[in-house]
Amino acid sequence: MKFVIIDNFTIVASLVLLLLGIVTPMLHPFFRFKKRNSYYGDGALVDSANLPPLSIVLTPFDDTSSLQDNLPAFLRQNYPAGYQVVVVIEDGDHEAEEVIAQTISEHQAENTTSYSQLYVTYIPKSSRYLSRKKLAITLGIKAVKTEWVVLTEVTCHPATEKWLKSMASHCTDDINMVKGYSKYHEVSPAFERYDHINSAYYLMREDIRNIAYRSESHNLIIRKSDFMTQDGFLGNLHLMRGEYDFIVNKFAQKGKTALAIDSDSWLIDDQPLRKSRKDHHIFYMETRRHLARCTMHRLLFVLDQIALHSYILLFIAAIILQVIKTNLVFGIAMLVSIITWHTLRFIILRRGLRNFDEQMSIFGANYYDISMIWRNFGYWLHHRMANKQDFITHKL
Repeated sequence: MKFVIIDNFTIVASLVLLLLGIVTPMLHPFFRFKKRNSYYGDGALVDSANLPPLSIVLTPFDDTSSLQDNLPAFLRQNYPAGYQVVVVIEDGDHEAEEVIAQTISEHQAENTTSYSQLYVTYIPKSSRYLSRKKLAITLGIKAVKTEWVVLTEVTCHPATEKWLKSMASHCTDDINMVKGYSKYHEVSPAFERYDHINSAYYLMREDIRNIAYRSESHNLIIRKSDFMTQDGFLGNLHLMRGEYDFIVNKFAQKGKTALAIDSDSWLIDDQPLRKSRKDHHIFYMETRRHLARCTMHRLLFVLDQIALHSYILLFIAAIILQVIKTNLVFGIAMLVSIITWHTLRFIILRRGLRNFDEQMSIFGANYYDISMIWRNFGYWLHHRMANKQDFITHKL
């Protein structure tokens, strides 16, 4: 039996396998986006002496535990320009009021120098037929007295006391939005952490190359004037979720979105419950129907997944062919191709994860990448079978 066969088919098939083993690993968001500490267009960062006054808006609902844990960190920021923390709670939420009062007392007792002021405002219990979260954000933005407004959640806490200073250093005259990164807590399930950072990479590339599409992180600075003059959430108040997505999608302008991703600008997002991450995907599938630029955003992900799974299927077909008709030359090409494919993917995955200090197995990350399309298909099925009134506030 002849094991060394060199014919046109062998040459072409071997070259195709080798080429795909090199090219397909590069069709990945970790490879396309090269991390720097910040992206802010052609201008310079604001120096420490000229940082603008700003306000942080927090909107806790039925989560006094997170409010108690994380509110102190927002009040301890080293920000000499001064800032206001606006907490929006439901009228009559006495538990939240007690937590806030206790936090203020403890903060004043332990801090001789404080740059923060805390202000509380309320939403009425009687509000119906609109998202209470969006109403709370709207009332919070209306209440602030500064042009720059930081939007985040009480389920997050700043990674350092320099968080606000690092984010605000991008608030220049030619910028109207600053996007930061929120890192999932290390105790979160590895797949959820990988899913989060993978989505963030796609979005960060769009932030600096085109027009920001949405936000995967709860770490955002906008201009109050933009929100007020352009009618805030008008048009999507009936939808339950998607607050940060709608804000970014509506107010982002090409070349006017700064990206702050150095470690000082990170927020740490507390461990999301498995159900909440699942709900995040399902609600996003409803939200994206109302977002501009959705098709182009999804296209790149689809192309990446097609390339990834096409290589895997082609390699399986090559194995079957090699079993049927053993060919040493083709077998060597297969071996070189798969080694090259894995090596390049592991290098790219390791670099992408290290950029944001994510500690997880590279083999695990590779598996999460491959299984992502099937998980997304499961989320799509859940969305298709869900009662569409679950996504809106006005129940018929």
